[in-house]
Amino acid sequence: MDDPHDDDAQSKIIRRQPVLPPPAPPVPSTTSSVSGLDASTLREFLEIAKRDIEIRQQEIDLQRQEKANSHEYSKLALDAQVTDRQDDRKDKRSARLEKMGFALAGSILLAAFLITSMYMGHEQIALEGMKVLGLVLIAGYGGYQYAARKFSKSDSE
Repeated sequence: MDDPHDDDAQSKIIRRQPVLPPPAPPVPSTTSSVSGLDASTLREFLEIAKRDIEIRQQEIDLQRQEKANSHEYSKLALDAQVTDRQDDRKDKRSARLEKMGFALAGSILLAAFLITSMYMGHEQIALEGMKVLGLVLIAGYGGYQYAARKFSKSDSE
């Protein structure tokens, strides 16, 4: 029953030893020191991170300085604007006073002329002066109204 040919195949199977994979290289543990190449890479990485943190700190300091400078500039600009507006109001007031003074002086001179001409008996000259004064006032008021309306139309457009 037993075939000698089969016995040889069985003996080869039994004698065959299993093939093991080659041993893996040792993995360094987390508690062991880092090799020379890894230590220099780690140092370089830490130096780059340190420089990056320093640069970010400088950027933050520059932003703070810019904010402080813009705040100071804003305060100075507001002070200059207040002073400028005060000067503008003073200039407008003085211009208004000059106009009023000129009108008052003209009125006094005109009244003196009319009173003097009537006192001296020249009523006709006083009457003609009053007519001319009326025409000047009407023309001046009309020109003022024309300019005011023209100015207001150009503002609304």
